[in-house]
Amino acid sequence: MKKLAVTKHGKDILRIIPIIKANSIELKIKIFPQCNLNFLSYLGKKTDSISSGEEITYHNSRDNKNPKVHVKTKDGKYKCLFEEVVDIEIDNIIPFPIFKMNIADLGTKIYKEKKENRQIELEENSTSDINTFELYLVNDKYEGDPSKTIFRCLDLLRSVFPIDYLISDGADYIETFKYNLSRGPICLMTGIKIGKYIFLCKHYIENNIKENTISFYENKYYFDLIVTTPMCIELDGKLSAVMPAYLFDLDEFPFQNEADMYILDKWRKIFGDSENKIKGLKFKRKTILIQRTWG
Repeated sequence: MKKLAVTKHGKDILRIIPIIKANSIELKIKIFPQCNLNFLSYLGKKTDSISSGEEITYHNSRDNKNPKVHVKTKDGKYKCLFEEVVDIEIDNIIPFPIFKMNIADLGTKIYKEKKENRQIELEENSTSDINTFELYLVNDKYEGDPSKTIFRCLDLLRSVFPIDYLISDGADYIETFKYNLSRGPICLMTGIKIGKYIFLCKHYIENNIKENTISFYENKYYFDLIVTTPMCIELDGKLSAVMPAYLFDLDEFPFQNEADMYILDKWRKIFGDSENKIKGLKFKRKTILIQRTWG
């Protein structure tokens, strides 16, 4: 099985080793420079550190055990248990979030090419000093082309929102991100296929990064949060009504026959269930204004 290598300026940052079992995938993550480790949930943040040679593993549920992320030390002991995660799901219309990493210190390890590695060089095709990346997983059918998706708004939100949106009320976290996007080739998305999985790496600049940090987030409601984002669209100086993002996409669903109507009804039910779920949690949500640029 191939491994995913992430590098910057030729320095070795981390290695991701997929562990594929039947129809599921787990991940083993090795970080080479010294790094702080954050676990973030709706209830707060837990912080620890991880040393070179220690491993982070993202386990799916099995044998009546819940999904979890934990660290294996050099002497084989486990620490830093985080259970506010769900099984890795790759068959959805929105890529599945794994973690975010900030890089302030590259360390000293030089990357050496190996046949089993698939490399992502963070500075490739970038004119800026990338210091942050996020990792997502999706299946190998994923197009990654906004013009080919029937869910334009949802795909736009997925690309605009950083992973921090998982534990925030949304809008405050994306102002810097939107500004960076408007400046040019600063936010990049790189896809690497390993087996039937595509690893999506979203890399960009984040301000005031002073230390290496890898962060895992409570991701139970990621899909539900994205599709129900309160949204307003501006077109030719006029503003739409504020609606959950999924309604804008369903209003333009390209159905032509009964089969398409069945698909539309299926998604209407899925998105409606997400809306009911988020309403039940009583999250405070901020509305995002998007200028329409697509036909």
